[in-house]
Amino acid sequence: MIQASAGFFTYFVIMAENGFMPLNLLGLRAEWDSNAVNDLQDYYGQQWVCNILPMLRPSVHPLLRSIDTLSTKVAGVYLDFLSRARSVVMPGK
Repeated sequence: MIQASAGFFTYFVIMAENGFMPLNLLGLRAEWDSNAVNDLQDYYGQQWVCNILPMLRPSVHPLLRSIDTLSTKVAGVYLDFLSRARSVVMPGK
């Protein structure tokens, strides 16, 4: 759950930095993927042309993979710590 929240937070922060606020992203997919819309306007009034928009979405993916890897490592270390602490408290079990 924490990992999913971190992923959504990162996605929304990156999109907001580029002018697409979270509430504006809802329902934007049809316009985003349409070749007929050549001037999609963001929150700041900047117009995005159709060949630039597909480059924005993959810029988020490496950060999401990093969050996934980091949270997996943290969970592994935490579980390892718990198992070691349990073995010290309850030896032989």
